[in-house]
This record gives sequence, C-alpha cells and structure tokens, in this order.
Amino acid sequence: MIRTDWVSLIVLGSCLCLSSTALAKNPHPLKRKVSILYISNFSSQYYWNNIIKKQIMKHFDSLEIPLDFYEEVLDVRRKDPRSRDAIFSILKKLYKEKYRNIKIDLIISSDDSIVGSLGRKLFPDVPFLFCYARNDLKKNLIDMGNASATIDHRNPETIIDIGIKLHPNIKHICIVSDYSEVSIFFSNQIQNIEKFYPQRKFVYIRTDNINELVDKLRQLDNNTFIIDTSYYSSPFEEFSHRKTKSIVFETTQLPVYSLWSNPVGNGVVAGMDLDPFKHGSTAARLAVQIIQQGSADNVPPVFVPEERVYFDYEMLTLFSIPEDILPPTAVVINKPLSFFEKYRATLALIFVVVVFFSIIITMLIVALRQKKREKKVLTMEIDVKNKEAEAREKLQQAKKMEALGTFSLGIAHDLNGVLGSISTCSRLAQQEISSESRAYEDLHQIDISIQRAIDLIRKISKKGNIYTKAPLPLKKAMDESMHVLNSQIPKTVEFNYENNIGDAKVLLDPGEIHQIVQNLCVNAVQAMDGHGRLSVCVHEDCKLKEIVISVTDTGKGIPGDHVERIFDPYFTTKKDKGGKGLGLFIVHNIIDSISGKITVKNSMNAGTCFQLYIPIAE
Repeated sequence: MIRTDWVSLIVLGSCLCLSSTALAKNPHPLKRKVSILYISNFSSQYYWNNIIKKQIMKHFDSLEIPLDFYEEVLDVRRKDPRSRDAIFSILKKLYKEKYRNIKIDLIISSDDSIVGSLGRKLFPDVPFLFCYARNDLKKNLIDMGNASATIDHRNPETIIDIGIKLHPNIKHICIVSDYSEVSIFFSNQIQNIEKFYPQRKFVYIRTDNINELVDKLRQLDNNTFIIDTSYYSSPFEEFSHRKTKSIVFETTQLPVYSLWSNPVGNGVVAGMDLDPFKHGSTAARLAVQIIQQGSADNVPPVFVPEERVYFDYEMLTLFSIPEDILPPTAVVINKPLSFFEKYRATLALIFVVVVFFSIIITMLIVALRQKKREKKVLTMEIDVKNKEAEAREKLQQAKKMEALGTFSLGIAHDLNGVLGSISTCSRLAQQEISSESRAYEDLHQIDISIQRAIDLIRKISKKGNIYTKAPLPLKKAMDESMHVLNSQIPKTVEFNYENNIGDAKVLLDPGEIHQIVQNLCVNAVQAMDGHGRLSVCVHEDCKLKEIVISVTDTGKGIPGDHVERIFDPYFTTKKDKGGKGLGLFIVHNIIDSISGKITVKNSMNAGTCFQLYIPIAE
C-alpha cells in the first residue's frame, strides 16, 4: 500500500514537470512577441496611416504585448489596373524572399484595393485586417477568407438631408464623381436612394477630365447644391482630390458638400468625418483578437459609426447659414477666434503678471501695515519714555520750586522787618520837611516802593493761595512803574514809552506790573550793554479784549538754542554779572496766572521784542 502511494506521487510529480515545460514552450499569445506587417496606401506618411499606426502601437503597449512592426507601401490606386497582375507577381516573390525568416502574425492594410484575390496572392496564409473597407466589400472579405475589417458606415443620405435642411428651397441636387471605386460606390448609393426625395431632381456628373467637368458644372441651374463624391483622379489626369473641390466651387459658386471632411475649408460647405482615431482604436482591438485566435475567420468585421460632420465657417457665412440650425454633432472649422482665444497666451501671461504683482503688492501692504504697527508701538514707547522724562523734569521743577519757596519764606520774613523799619523812618523824615521840597517827593516815592515790596513779600509768604486780586487800572500803574524805572535807565540808552490805553483794567496788582516792567526793561538794557534804543508800547486790542505790552530793544538778540529755555528758573547767561535766572521766570508765571500769553520775536544782532497779551478784566 505504501509502495503504491510512492509510485503515485512520482507519477504526479512527473506530470507536473511536463506540464510546466509545455507551458514554458507555449506562453499565452498576449505575452509573446508578435510581428505585424502594415501595408499603406498612397504614402507611409499619409495622415490616415500615421494615426492608424499610432493607435495600434498605443493599444499593444497598454497591454504590454511585445511588438515587431514592419511596413510596406503598395499604393494600388495609382496603378493601371491592366498592369496590376504583373506587378503583384513581382511583389509576391519580393515579399516571400524578404520575410522568409520572419513569421508574420497579422497583416493590417489601409488599402482596401487588395481585398480579395490580390491580397491573397501576396500573402496566402496570413490573417488580414483592413483598417477601413467599404460596406460593399463585405462579400469580398468572406471570399478572401481569414480576413476582417473596420467597415466605413457613412451613409450619403446624411449629407443629402443636411443639404436639404440648410437649403430648403433648392430643387436640384448634383452628384459629382470620378471613376475611382469609392466614388462610383457612393454615387451608386445615392442613385439607389434618390427615390426617397421625389421633390428634388438629381443630376449626375462623372468624369476624370477637368475641361469636361467645368463645362458640365457651368450648365447647372442656380437652384442647385452639389454633393462631390470624387475621391482620387485617374492616373492620366493632373488634378488632385483637393484641387477638384476648388474647381467645383470656383466654377459654380454653389453650395458644395462632400463625403469626406478633408476638403472642408477649400470651397466645401460641409463634409462627413472619416475618423482615423476610431478606425485605429477599433482595428487595434480586432488585431489582438485575431492574434489570440491565430485566425481572422471568427473575428467579424466591425462597423465604425461616423457621427461628426465638419462645416466651414466661411462657407456658412457666404451662404447665410446660421449655426443654430446645424446638427448637434456639427464641428465648425475656420471660425474666427474670439478675442480671448486669439490672445490667450498674452492674456495668460498678463494674468500671471497681474497675479504675481498682486501677490507682491499684497505682501508689501502686509509689510507696510506691520511697519505701521511697529512704528505705532515704537511711538507709544517713545511717548511713554518722553512722559516719564517730562514727569521727572516736573518733579525736579517741583523740588526746585519747593526749595525756592522755603528760601523765599525765610528771606520774606527777614525783609519784612527791614522794610518796616525803612518805611517808618521814611514817614518820620516826611514829617520833618516841607511838602513843597523835592526831598519830600522822593521820600514819598520811597514809601510807595516800600509798600509794593511789603505787598510782594506778603504774597510770597502766603504763596498766593488766599490773596485775592481786584481789577486794577493798567494805565496809571504802568505810568508809575515807568516813572520809577526811568531813573534806572542809563542816559546812553534812548528810551521811548507810549501808553495808548484808556480805563482798561487787569487782574494784576501794582507790584506785579512793576515786576514785569522792571525785569523786561532791565534785561533789555543789559542786552544792549548800555547803548541802544529801548521802546515800551502799551495798546489795547478791542477785538481780542486784550492789553498788549511790547518791550523792544536793539541788542544782540538771544541765541537760537537759548530761546526755548529763557523762561526756565535759574537759566541765565549772565552768571558772571550776578544774574540769577529768575526775572523772566517770574514774568512768565505772573502772565500765566491770569491766563495771558507772552511771545518772543528774536533776531540775532538786531534785537529782541517781548510781547505780553494781558486779558482785560470785566
């Protein structure tokens, strides 16, 4: 029993090995290298041939089928039928020798002229696949054997219906053809279906002679449209397929239609599309099936539907045919490009440039806003620091003022006693002399000045907190101050005083007025070094309700960097002459206390003018 099992296993293993060997020698047809011979009509570079070849190679490449591709050009349509047999006998010997050691798996031909016995003479045992064959050649394919094809399914009835739709009032239809097989085939088809158009009269012109064609075209009625079925001229005439189309239109100036799309754009209104892409892709699929089966007998021909019809925009315009009545599958060529289509590249470039600069501008705006934010933050920081510095400066100023106040209180206390004694002595002296004497007047002025000094000391002592001012007539107070000041001005200084105010009153006391005049005039005299002109002018500005006091000198002026500091306490340029830096500070404080204003007009080496604006008291 065990021995039998071992024998069975050995036999089974041997069978598997033999099966593997057999499979290795006979791989799947789609995985082995195949050889295809392509036979071109007209030229290997003909547009139709190029598209067909590309579609086949593309399909085989997508299936990863290794392919050896060979090509021959027969161009049977150009050959005289009487010499074809002799030529094919020579070609048969040539191809037999040329492909002796090459196993051709399939012949693909774009020339349906060799359907039947002609093709079999060249390659008796090889499967044929015709990439385009007329519908009337199906019987020839069957008789040929081992052959298949993509069948042209175009129907002339389609182009007739289009012509009637676009020209409903036309009564005649002319069919132009030559003696080529395909042209005769389509002309015969139209003859078979003309009975379905009883309201139209069909006229047929068949010729290979240009002059004859032109003569017959000139005889056509204007109420006619033409269907040109000619495909290729006779070898004995010198007019080409495309040239024929031009002759038909140029001779008649009538609407011309074609069963092909390639003449469209050369005097043809519309033509049916024979699409090489559809035929090529269909042929590629059929080729794989034929190679798989090793024969074309069980691969039936396939009809390739043609749906598109090409129209020439220039012809549509010439015959006033609107595009909206064209069939849905219509393709209009030679249509003028729209502005966007015409300048697409330029517009695209402009768009890219605009987008680029928009991005740059956006980035710049963002950066600018960021800079503004940073600047704002920096400004705030600077403002904070400035305010801190200002606060420190005010604190320093407050400390100075506090020290000054304390110092002033001490001095005021001492001076009060001294001035009181002087005042008592002055009054006693007045009692001892005659009121008519000059000395009596001087003692009286001394007593007035002492009283002003006592009032001033009293204000300093009380710090002005409880001192209430009463409106004072300014004219009299100014005159008295000028009278006292006049004796202090050197004779070498020209002094001019002008007081043009009436009864205007201000909230100042005589002592403050004297301080203002005293400090400004003494400073002016010092600025002129005792030589020059000092002018004091007092006038009333009724519009602003202010008294304006102007003190002008012809001195050296104030240096530019000192102007902003002249009202600071203890700031002086005359320390060597005993200056304390308090005169202008006191003047500024007095004017500021009554909401007045003081300005300085300064010219180096030309003098200085102080102007005081004192509000008039109600």
